[in-house]
Amino acid sequence: MNQSLEFNTINMFSDALKGSSKRHQAISDNLANVNTPGYKRKEVSFEQSLKEAYLPETGWCSDLGPEGFEEKGKKPVQPKIHQVDDTSMRNDKNNVDPDREMANLSKNTLYYSGLSRMTQQQFEYLNQLIQSLGRP
Repeated sequence: MNQSLEFNTINMFSDALKGSSKRHQAISDNLANVNTPGYKRKEVSFEQSLKEAYLPETGWCSDLGPEGFEEKGKKPVQPKIHQVDDTSMRNDKNNVDPDREMANLSKNTLYYSGLSRMTQQQFEYLNQLIQSLGRP
């Protein structure tokens, strides 16, 4: 299925927002379990999957043609949650550092906010394009 570059960009932002949301959930779980003995913190990774799906090795523009972006071969973006077992912050084997988690939460919030703004701008651009096509 051919898509315009604008819709492909919106899909990319959507997948990034989903990954960031999943990361926010994992950080929240970490903070909620800061005093749970034996709890191991969770991390979420999705950036590599996002890159593979939207920036193929052949190059960003290689799939562009007169009809838009060709999605064949696009891999699904799946955020991966994994447990970090290699460290323990305390004697009770919990490895959650609340300061680190709060910093990660702030960073992820800024990332999500930026993606939301870019998605909104993309929709505004499409809206302007549609409106200009309707004018004589």
